[in-house]
Amino acid sequence: ESVSVRVLDKDNNPIDDADVVAVAFASVRSAERSELRFVHEGDGTYSAPLLRQHGGLWRFRLAATRGGDTVTSEFDAELSRSLATEATP
Repeated sequence: ESVSVRVLDKDNNPIDDADVVAVAFASVRSAERSELRFVHEGDGTYSAPLLRQHGGLWRFRLAATRGGDTVTSEFDAELSRSLATEATP
């Protein structure tokens, strides 16, 4: 499973040369955080694999850097339990 984001400038033009990273965690397990490094897919779209063990509400803290400028954003997403990857001991 992966998560995709689209990075746009103030005029809604796609940004294709940003360094995009995020921290993601399930709301009920906020101490268990995943660091994501996104890969550019084209037209301002970036994606990263998301290995998770829990469904439910997730928080994403995103940072996109280009040159010396960094823009941050936070958003929540409801992830279904059926797509969650179960860990094996």
